[in-house]
Amino acid sequence: MLPTRLPTFKRKEAYKMARKGFTFPELVISMVILLILGSAWVVNSGDLLDVGKNRTAGINAAAITMSISQYAFEVNEYPEKLSDLTKKNGQYGPWLDETRLKDPWDMDYIYAIDETNGRIAVWSCGNDMTNNSGSDVPTNFQGDDVGSIITFPILK
Repeated sequence: MLPTRLPTFKRKEAYKMARKGFTFPELVISMVILLILGSAWVVNSGDLLDVGKNRTAGINAAAITMSISQYAFEVNEYPEKLSDLTKKNGQYGPWLDETRLKDPWDMDYIYAIDETNGRIAVWSCGNDMTNNSGSDVPTNFQGDDVGSIITFPILK
């Protein structure tokens, strides 16, 4: 069992220990370290947002190419422009909502079709908003462009 009353010298030590805290310089150093770590996190989180936008653009481009395939299957021709996917064509459609035609940077997706070789490409210009891949169907995307390329059966 613990004694109910500490000897005098023990009480003085306990009082000093209870009153002891951080000094002002220790607090300032701690705050500086926390600010440095916080600013490093903010700088790196911008890169994470760009990665997320690139992935979203790639997924949306793949969804648009699938809608183009569905359009071609139902209408027996390929759309001239992406906005054709948002309209009803006879008893079919619409295949996409208009909001899906904008990439995460609020730019229009680029659509190219090569009927000779049976390839379709849909891509976003990416963060720099510059088309680095050209206007024809690319074999791969250049710069920070991101998208989808598919081969398709040639319609007759």
